[in-house]
Amino acid sequence: MHPHRNSFVAATACAILLQAGLVWGATATHFDLPAQALNESIKEVARQTNTNVLFDPALVVGLRAPALSGELTAEDAIKRLVADLKISVQSLNAKTIVLQVTPSPEKGRPQHISRKSTASSDIRVAQAGAAPETYSGAVTEANPGETGVAENSTTARLEEIVVTAQKRAERLQDVPISIVALTAEQLEKRNITDVDDLSRVVPGLTVISSGSYQRRIELRGVSNTTGNSSVVGVYLDEASVTSANPSIQLDLRTYDLDRVEVLRGPQGTLYGEGSLGGTLRFISKDPLLDRFTMNADVAALFTENGAPSQRIESAVNLPVIQDTLGLRFAGTFEHDGGWIDQPAASVRNFNSQNLTDARVKALWQPAAAVTVNAMVLIHRNEAPPNNGEDANGNFTQTFNQTTTPSVTDNYNIYNLTATGEVAALRVVETSSYLTQDKESRDIGYRYPVVSPPFNVYLPLFATTSSAFTEELRLTPTQQNRWKWTVGAYYRRALFDVSEPAVYFGFPGAGLPAPAITNYRQGNLSKSWAGFGDSNYEVTNRLTLGAGLRYYRDDEENRTAPQSATFTATSPRAYVQLKLSDQFNTYASAAKGFRSGGYNAAGQPTYGPEEVWTYEFGTKMSVFDRHLDADVAVFYSNYSQYQIAGVLVNNLAAGNIISNAGDARIKGVEWTTTWIPQDQWRLSFSGNLLHTRFYRIDATSTAYAVGDELPETPQEMFTVSAEHDFEWNGRPGLIRLDYSQTGRMTDHSRSQGPAFDTQSDIINMLNFNVGVETRHGLWLGIFAQNLLNDRGYLDALTAEDDAARPRPRTYGIDFKVKFD
Repeated sequence: MHPHRNSFVAATACAILLQAGLVWGATATHFDLPAQALNESIKEVARQTNTNVLFDPALVVGLRAPALSGELTAEDAIKRLVADLKISVQSLNAKTIVLQVTPSPEKGRPQHISRKSTASSDIRVAQAGAAPETYSGAVTEANPGETGVAENSTTARLEEIVVTAQKRAERLQDVPISIVALTAEQLEKRNITDVDDLSRVVPGLTVISSGSYQRRIELRGVSNTTGNSSVVGVYLDEASVTSANPSIQLDLRTYDLDRVEVLRGPQGTLYGEGSLGGTLRFISKDPLLDRFTMNADVAALFTENGAPSQRIESAVNLPVIQDTLGLRFAGTFEHDGGWIDQPAASVRNFNSQNLTDARVKALWQPAAAVTVNAMVLIHRNEAPPNNGEDANGNFTQTFNQTTTPSVTDNYNIYNLTATGEVAALRVVETSSYLTQDKESRDIGYRYPVVSPPFNVYLPLFATTSSAFTEELRLTPTQQNRWKWTVGAYYRRALFDVSEPAVYFGFPGAGLPAPAITNYRQGNLSKSWAGFGDSNYEVTNRLTLGAGLRYYRDDEENRTAPQSATFTATSPRAYVQLKLSDQFNTYASAAKGFRSGGYNAAGQPTYGPEEVWTYEFGTKMSVFDRHLDADVAVFYSNYSQYQIAGVLVNNLAAGNIISNAGDARIKGVEWTTTWIPQDQWRLSFSGNLLHTRFYRIDATSTAYAVGDELPETPQEMFTVSAEHDFEWNGRPGLIRLDYSQTGRMTDHSRSQGPAFDTQSDIINMLNFNVGVETRHGLWLGIFAQNLLNDRGYLDALTAEDDAARPRPRTYGIDFKVKFD
């Protein structure tokens, strides 16, 4: 490491972001702060002035600040707070203030700053985003050390994480929502490369996926497989990227992300339609405006009884105009070797895929009060589905055909977000456009109602969708005890399905005559919403909050003269009590919803689904932040459940959907992380669910009273152990992750007991070890599915539609970082 870089790390190691903001400079702000803990006063100055204040938390432990009043700049206010202390205040740039120990006159260097390097930390150095509402700061860990303050404690502490779940930057511990936040480092250490991998590390999250062919995302037991929209909202930065069809959610990648936030429970107020189970937020890294950086990751993987894989990932940051304009490029190029054979066609490893995922972001700050962020993401993937294999890894096509399934999965995402100030208001306007084209060829299903199984064959199944969304939000520039956000939202979505021919019947000499030809269906949805969210700090410990969203959706069938309009209102209320800075409790009630739709053959429309969830949670950090524990218990009333049934007196109408069910969901979820001593980190998280239908008002439908909700495991837990070490003076780590996912069921009682199926209990054991060979260079070895669990991942076994985990896989990767 270069000497000047050593000096910078020594001075700012273990820095913590307190506030990211838009408005910078020497603008005076009126302060009226009481005498209180120094840490709290600094936070309040940072918040009121929208300034980054970075410092070592140990620097202010146990210190008190005097009362502060008057018109002051951020720098002058901080200087007054630390005037009688040996703490220097330095403006690193127009946007950031750094606090350090005053240099010793004898030695001419900071006191208590020499560090013994470890890989665990209580620190996050966070990159400033455009504004608190649009914060997308990178959360990274720095090395801790001997602070000279807490002499009797271990030097490593658990890091704090900043999230923007409530459209503003807050400590994870302060947000009255059950959230799992995975930083870029955690994603990397766990070898999480895409949205599918998240389901093995986030209890309560289920991703039903067969690779590129289909993908459904479910959360907290909210898992309806019927209907025309998702039950979980998905966002990439400010862009809503929830697919128009619940079964074809995007294959989002995690490279060069700042973090992933999983918001559990209804998020109808701030995130709107489709977030009745929760919301997934993928936050990518913003361009840095002051320096060039480059990262690259090359990996080779070897799957047991399968083809080898290769993956190249890279990110480049370019400051085009210093402190004004920057670009960031991130790309993934992957050949994912398959493992499924098709003996009848003499094809091996036919489910190999070739993927390209490229993202470009631009950040422009033309003035102190204006920020413009633009993003383009291009995703291309040629990938057969990963389902339909037997226990030996072989695939047999329906009707004894020798055709091989294939899928083309392409999507584009465009987003433009502008933030500025008008009078005393901060204005955020974001526009997004999503296009998704998917072609599935030679797809077959088997239905074991009788023997031999009934066969279905689709030579081509094509879907095309697009969605334009726009959102406008207003917040006050000065948010003291009262914080609020109001906004409006508009979405125009198209979804088209095309099937030139569908064959079904019993296997014979060849394909029968097509039962359906030239099937097409198109849906147009135009929706808008108005929303507001507010909270008031009654005291420094007690906060009351409430929110409301009104939604209207106008739907039209573009292939038949059908239309319908649906409305919904989603409230939220909560009370939050902070027993201390490190112990937060909350109780909340929130409603989520997803829109309705129309039926064929002149049948009535079906209305929106609703989920009311009542939750109590605690978030705590104890033992000098060596143990973090989050626990939430909840009760959900899932009403107006959309159920597909058959009209006995009109079989020609086919299946119709109606709001014919109600269900209850009870659950508890927890996350604990413990640092028992330096270089060790242990974590244990999990959830338990109890889901049951208590009302079914449909004829000949899939479910009965007392059934579990479909496709949701009733329990899941994960255990992780991480150890940091040094090898030849270089840092390294070794990590072991184990997860167990319980069984999930799928019912179709109207079609007989053969369709009452369940998945297997899945046990996954992953291993990762790596070492820094020299500064900026990292060599790692990893293994996935060490137990070689090959059970069914989901309960769609009755249709040959369930996937199995990838067989035992070993890999080696090489990382390089220049900054």
